[in-house]
Amino acid sequence: TGGAAGARRADSPWGQSQEPPRRTAVRRSPLSGGVLGEPGSSPFAERTPEPPPSWEEIEALGRSEAIRDRAFAFGALQIRFGHGDAADRERARDLLAATRERTRAIHAPLRSSIARGELRGTALRARIEACDEDVREHWIEEVLDIAHPPLDERRLPRDLVGYVPSGVGEILHVLDATRLGPDKTLVDLGCGMGKVLLLAALLVGARGHGIDLDAPLIERGRAAAKELGLAQVGFEHADVREADLDVGDVYFLYVPFTGAVLEQTMARLAPVASRRRVIVCSSALDLGRIDWLRKREEPSFWLDVYESAGA
Repeated sequence: TGGAAGARRADSPWGQSQEPPRRTAVRRSPLSGGVLGEPGSSPFAERTPEPPPSWEEIEALGRSEAIRDRAFAFGALQIRFGHGDAADRERARDLLAATRERTRAIHAPLRSSIARGELRGTALRARIEACDEDVREHWIEEVLDIAHPPLDERRLPRDLVGYVPSGVGEILHVLDATRLGPDKTLVDLGCGMGKVLLLAALLVGARGHGIDLDAPLIERGRAAAKELGLAQVGFEHADVREADLDVGDVYFLYVPFTGAVLEQTMARLAPVASRRRVIVCSSALDLGRIDWLRKREEPSFWLDVYESAGA
């Protein structure tokens, strides 16, 4: 699912958006407690950021039993990859693959229990909600095997937004507000690796259909759904402006695009909404200007729920 603010058009109401909150905690080194990143990238800007750990330190952190260490290792690899040469990027890819295999081994018993259907629904939700908030996002993404997206990022056309997964809090709010269940289909427009779809299927049994332009993310999502035994979740590598959108009851948009792409997508959803009741959930997008949608009043931080005006 898309995330951080992308290209905006001040002259178009469809381009108005607010930057969603960053859901990863400030990355502090387990080795020294310092802030990792570039100057000004942290809300604690008065602190002097530290350089990324050495390759050896990153490798050790990726093998750690502590989830905070593994999350930190991934952030360090992103920085090393983004600022390194060809050899650095190749080494970062290798370490990322090793870290992913390590986390798969750590969570293998839990993943097997989920795949067998023994840990789903309210029991799984309780496990998620009991997890410390500062590591909850990374923990559930490790369990789903979607915590380590490819380090290579494709160049995006205008109005498309890069990959940032949705927060668990918003996902749980969507499930509660829309009353999703096995008889409903959730469509995630700009689904990434499918965090929303996978959790909706595991927690309430909903069918899921994800659409995204990023083929590597789609393949990772398909693999995750298959390994977790979620036959009701499908992924489509396509442009939402061309894909068949007449397949859902609830549509989720976590700022996957803005501007003209958002305008075209909502125009394509309008005929669907004229034939049946649909619900649209969005984060940091002003969809109140759309005449066929009305906003619900359920309070939630950074998430709005709309439904067909004629419903």
